[in-house]
Amino acid sequence: MSPKPSLSPKQQVQLLQQRGLQIDDPAKAEQLLTFVNYYKLRAYFIPFDQAGPGGSHQFKSGTTFDKIFSLYRFDRKLRILVNDMLERLELAVRTRWAFELSQLKGGQAHEDPTNFKRRDIHQRSLDSLKDNFQRSKEQFAEHYRLNYPNLTTPPIWVSVELLSFGDISFWLRNTKSQGVKRRVSSSFGGFEPGFFEDYVKQASTVRNMCSHHSRLWNRVLPYTPRRIRKGKFDRTLLNTGRTELDKLYNFLAILAFIANEISPGHSWCDRLVEFFGKDESRLSQMGFPKDWRRAFT
Repeated sequence: MSPKPSLSPKQQVQLLQQRGLQIDDPAKAEQLLTFVNYYKLRAYFIPFDQAGPGGSHQFKSGTTFDKIFSLYRFDRKLRILVNDMLERLELAVRTRWAFELSQLKGGQAHEDPTNFKRRDIHQRSLDSLKDNFQRSKEQFAEHYRLNYPNLTTPPIWVSVELLSFGDISFWLRNTKSQGVKRRVSSSFGGFEPGFFEDYVKQASTVRNMCSHHSRLWNRVLPYTPRRIRKGKFDRTLLNTGRTELDKLYNFLAILAFIANEISPGHSWCDRLVEFFGKDESRLSQMGFPKDWRRAFT
């Protein structure tokens, strides 16, 4: 099969019109497609697709370019809003894990393989940290390289600043001490360590989606945490429908609870409710129940 030809924004608009998309202002659509990749926008065509003659892609009757681009903008704003609290969660998990492990095992606890369940995973994580430390242009990294040349990595409370959220998830999951894990997870609302580790892993995945501008709106999240069995979180807030477990609502309901634990006085939930309240027709595909507001009050 020969590769598809490269199409100009004008040709892309013509193709969309041929497939039945209503475009009231072709010049405006061309301008938008000049700076928003057609293939990026293609993910938002799917809810409006229907099979055409010979299996070709056609748009459902009445579908407009403005409606599709509005959905794209909604998803972009959603990612920005979600990422705001995920940034705070990432910083909080870093801080709590570094503190609890250093209190128990000392400032260089992260270098000792006996503090971790799997030595192979620990070695890979440590090698990556060492590399980050040597390459970092951060002032604190340069300070430690210059003044403490005997250290292969800085103390754990410094080293965590060189780790991504995904890295932190690996380090937390591989930590051997259940006491450390219990104290970390309980500081976020009394969660069990197993659930909290799962949630942090899922949160790092969602943060990655937000940071790389991936579709979030109606996404089936790739990693579903185990059930919550204890803690202060009200489990009746979760949507337990079989097809809803790995959608965005449950993730956000838990994030809203954590927000109250780590960021008292925040306005994030209010902004979330205001944002979703503008057009509730989009919420069902994110697994939102009818009484969804309960989770964000």
